[in-house]
Amino acid sequence: VLVWNLAQEDELQVASTRVGQTSHQEPVTDLAWIPDVASKGQKFHIVSCSIDGKVLIWQLTRHNKDIQLLAGHALLVESVPRGLRFSKTGQNSYFGGTCMSFSPEDWKMFIIGCENGSVFKCSVNLHQPTTSKGPRSPDTAAATRHGGLASDPMHRSPISFVFRPQAGPVYGVHCSPFHRNLFLSCGTDSCVNIYTTLQARPILSVDPGLGYLFSAQWSPSRPTVLAATSTNGQLLLFDLQKSRTSPSAVLDVTKDQQPLYTLKFNRARTQLLATGDGGGEVQVWRLQSDLTKQSSAELKQLETLASIAND
Repeated sequence: VLVWNLAQEDELQVASTRVGQTSHQEPVTDLAWIPDVASKGQKFHIVSCSIDGKVLIWQLTRHNKDIQLLAGHALLVESVPRGLRFSKTGQNSYFGGTCMSFSPEDWKMFIIGCENGSVFKCSVNLHQPTTSKGPRSPDTAAATRHGGLASDPMHRSPISFVFRPQAGPVYGVHCSPFHRNLFLSCGTDSCVNIYTTLQARPILSVDPGLGYLFSAQWSPSRPTVLAATSTNGQLLLFDLQKSRTSPSAVLDVTKDQQPLYTLKFNRARTQLLATGDGGGEVQVWRLQSDLTKQSSAELKQLETLASIAND
């Protein structure tokens, strides 16, 4: 994990994690900043997830020259009841994390997607002991048996709820900025799936028929607008007010249909959206006003969508 300060003219990299037994042993797949409550919002922690099944929380040292491990979790297969292991895990003792998203209303709660299609609701614990001489919890004992994944009490399972999985790897999850219970996911099942944290199955699945979807996000300004990127280099824009079955716009972004791997809305300038493709090219797009200006009844329509879980 590397931290960069783009405001500096030289030495842009200001800190990095060290390689060791407690750090990640496989590629890091996603990062997030969460507030440090003790600092009253003045400081932040870094959360990382990886194919190795670890979710680690890091803090910068006083002079921002190093990143130290604060706490850690492990997505252990043994921590999920056998009857809820919807997706195959093979011989793995852990679920490899591919993407995550934290709730904007409760920073301790996050959704994580996995390479076997699993989707979990999780919570972070920043008060774990770094060492322990007392009895070990079942999760800790399981972690120790699995060697390098987690050999100390810091690595306990964060999983609190199991959702119905996708048919393949999950590449994107994102919590709604307008509803505390809604989140979306996407991946190799070619669908954008909308879930509520109140039930296991999706409340809506939209299949645009354009192959794998590598990234998806809710709009920061329109509650019923979301975007996704495809394996064929397309940017998909959905307006659930207009249609719950197909995108309202499909843009061909890349040359030679290179995969479009990521997208990001600009929360400060909500009319802007950035995309990144397999060729290393980043493009910034300006959205039309009908995709950025919220209508008077839109929040109510989102509530109606969420209420499907209770029908």
